[in-house]
Order: sequence, then structure tokens, then C-alpha cells
Amino acid sequence: MRGQLRVTEVPIVFSRRDKGASKTNWRQRASALRHLGRLYANRYGSLARAFRFGLVGASGLAVDAAFYIGLQAVGLEHRMARFLSFWPAATWNWLHNRRGTFLDRSGRKRAGEWARFVGSSLLGLAANFGSYAVLTTYLEVFDRHRLVAFASGLAVGSICNFLLATVYVFRGHSGSR
Repeated sequence: MRGQLRVTEVPIVFSRRDKGASKTNWRQRASALRHLGRLYANRYGSLARAFRFGLVGASGLAVDAAFYIGLQAVGLEHRMARFLSFWPAATWNWLHNRRGTFLDRSGRKRAGEWARFVGSSLLGLAANFGSYAVLTTYLEVFDRHRLVAFASGLAVGSICNFLLATVYVFRGHSGSR
């Protein structure tokens, strides 16, 4: 993936193991997937990074939605539930983006990086929450279908978050972790 080499296909032939057992485990498989991710990131740059950021965001959506729905289930008003569900989701996303999407750029102190991520995510939250509040307040169809407004706000906020994470939070620094 990194060089301009000519590739020839060499088939792999698996034969029945006569002795012992395979030493392949889930950690080795995860390591191989991480390596493939690094190769694709090297080859496709920002596009691959945006894709990984989106995957992390999708997993963060599950955290966000669980808190949003759970907080309403215990009686919190939907706008407050929407605001509060941001915090566990932002922390989840920071951690997974640090360990995956921007691994090549990590190296700063974690607390400061988390603070920058959350701080920049607040701008994304403003766009996210603002979109949600406007849609549910002024358009009856979105007030009846709040999860659609929730998803619309997430889309607007996600674009802001990716741009800020790329240029501010995880900007080109590499070094010891």
C-alpha cells in the first residue's frame, strides 16, 4: 500500500494441522485490523481519517442516544436530556478518536487534549443543539418526530467536530505518549 510496487497474486494454501493449535487470538486479529487501518490512512489520507471519525461518531451516537432516551425515561425534559447526553458521548468520542482516528497525532497530555476536544465539541454542540431546538420548536413535524431532528443536529455538529478535531485538537503533533 505504501510503495509503487507491482503486485503478483500468490495463493495461500491451508493444510490440516497435524500437531498443536493455532496461536492466533482476538488481539492479533485486532492488531491486523488496526494495521490495515493505518495502511488505508497512509494511502487515502483525509478521506480515510474522515471515515474513521465517522465510525467513531456512529458508536458515540449509540452512547448519546442511550443517555438521551434514558434521561427522558427518568423524567427529564427532552431539551435538557439532549444537552446532557452530549457529555458522555463527547468523552467516548475523544477516547476512541485518540486511540484510532488520530493515533498518529497523539502525544499531548491527555487532560489538555480532552479539554480541547470537549471545548471544540461545544461549538459542534451549539450547531447540533441549535439545529435540534429550532427544528423541534418551530416545525411541528420535527416536534412529533424528535429523533429525526436529533439526527439532523448530529449531522451538522459532526461536520463541525471533524474540522475542529483535525485542525485544532489533534493538529499534526506527534511524539511520546
